[in-house]
Amino acid sequence: MDPSLYQNILYPNIQIDPLVLVFNLSVGLVLAMMVKYHYFRFGRALFGRDELSNMIPLLTLTTILVISVIKASIALSLGLVGALSIVRFRTPIKEPEQLAYLFFSIAIGIGIGASVVLPTFISTIFILIVVTVIKLYKTESKATGLTLNIQDKSGKNLVNNQEELIEIIKKFGTNVSIRRLSGSEKNSDLLFHLDLDQDDKVIALTKELQKRFPSFEFTFLHRDPNFIL
Repeated sequence: MDPSLYQNILYPNIQIDPLVLVFNLSVGLVLAMMVKYHYFRFGRALFGRDELSNMIPLLTLTTILVISVIKASIALSLGLVGALSIVRFRTPIKEPEQLAYLFFSIAIGIGIGASVVLPTFISTIFILIVVTVIKLYKTESKATGLTLNIQDKSGKNLVNNQEELIEIIKKFGTNVSIRRLSGSEKNSDLLFHLDLDQDDKVIALTKELQKRFPSFEFTFLHRDPNFIL
């Protein structure tokens, strides 16, 4: 049997132009850094923004490398499908916005890795501009987004007074929604998201809640690190 057959099986002839690969990785890095800055600047996640934004360039460049390799070999592409079938991603992604940015990064990597550089570059710029305009318009037209964390050390009264809490919060804020509710016999935790059009309403809302529920603990959080209550 021809020895070259074994060589082709063991060492498939994958033709990848190093210059093209370096160019694609460079363009992908530029786009990934733009997406990273955009998410860090306009992302609404309260926690984990630094960690997720730092992973965007790595995810994009890895996707470019994977697509560049598998597009040159059908055998490797089938092997990749088999490898991914046993991988389980357990990263706690809690916000749909985070999933959108991760999918955006993967889409950039796929486009650049497939050597569709110009359409991917134009599409990325266009998407970033559209999202920026939407977020700026939303920031100017709506109130400041805050997160209100309420804790009950007794663990029993918080759930029972949930409706009354919502009524009080709605007197001062808008777009009130419950983000998380957890409780036990010793401690209960309720997380609200709301919008306030004036900063002094934070103090007024806190006084009203403390007056009605003196045993509860109230904590306000804001996504802007420069914001001081």
